Parts: sequence; structure tokens; C-alpha cells
Amino acid sequence: MTNSSQPVHPSDFIPESWVMETMIIGNGGLVIRHEFDEPSELAIPALTHHLIGVNIGQHSTRQVTRLGKQEYDGINPTGSLWLATADNTPGEWAWDTTDETIMFQIDPLYFQEIAAENGCANSERLELKPVVFDRNPQFESIARNYHAEMQQQGLGGKLYSESLGNLFMLNLLRTYCQERPQPQQVNGGLGEKRLKLVL
Repeated sequence: MTNSSQPVHPSDFIPESWVMETMIIGNGGLVIRHEFDEPSELAIPALTHHLIGVNIGQHSTRQVTRLGKQEYDGINPTGSLWLATADNTPGEWAWDTTDETIMFQIDPLYFQEIAAENGCANSERLELKPVVFDRNPQFESIARNYHAEMQQQGLGGKLYSESLGNLFMLNLLRTYCQERPQPQQVNGGLGEKRLKLVL
């Protein structure tokens, strides 16, 4: 349990013994870990990075998650997820069985960079919303694909992992922003009809 009032890095409160494999994308902007999280209770004042946990275990367990004023106390079925944001939101978790999890750690600056690269207006102001419980087939699929890649490390693994990372980040932008991202308005340049003619 962490008692500091300062935001903490995820690696400071997740025991190394829980981590089976790790993948690093975008120079550390996105870190994916395969974990076996032993029964425990964790409490943090705030996080330095966004953190998403996706349960890939084969059985439902009880999960208690508190993020700010939100709380979930119930089963933690395969494919369920929570999202803790990098802000001043305190978080608490408790569970009584060993959970197999794919954990996604996102640097907030990397999140803004990806948003800008994909044409989001005001990318530096985009904020994610805390989620104590959700079921999302896209995120479950990406988590399972990362898990499989960590096990087999097939041909073109780096490219494949980076492609999955881009897919993950785009789904994050589309699904869990406080406000729907808006495309940047482009002034000048060729109109659509002229561009088609040139092409």
C-alpha cells in the first residue's frame, strides 16, 4: 500500500514478481505487461501515467475498485477492464484471488502526441475519464493479441506490436475521452474536388 501524497509511477506499487512479460512501444510511451496479480489491496493518491487493466483470466473473481467517487464491487469476468487516469484521482483496488491481467501503462504526453498525429483538435487538452468497470470487445481482443505475441514472439514481432499499439491508442481516443475528440480544421490547401483531379 502506498501512503505518499505525491502521484506515483505504476512500477512503484506493482510488485515485480507479478510481471511475467513486458513490451515497450513508442520509446516507452506505451508499456504492456502480462501479470499474475496475487490477492492484495492497493491504494494510491494519484498516478503519473494512465493505467488500464484487462482481465484475461478464465474465471470470474470479486473485484473492488474505487477511483475518486466511483466504486465497483462485484465480479471481475474475463474481458472486464478498469481505467485509472493520470491526474489527482486517488485509486484503491482489492481482490482475493490471483488474476491474470494485461496491463497498459500510457504516458500522458504520448497520449497527446498520438492524438495530435491523428488530427485531433486541442490534443493537449484531451483528458481520459476514470472507469471502474467496463466490458469492451476491442480492448479484450487487443489484450489477448498482445498476450499471444508475448508467448510466441513471431516473425515481424516489433511491427506487429507497434500496429497493435496504434490500434489500442486509437480505440482509447474514440472510447474513453471525457469529450469526443474533434478533428482539426484545415484552412487553405486543395479542396476535395481539386485534390481528386490532381490525384
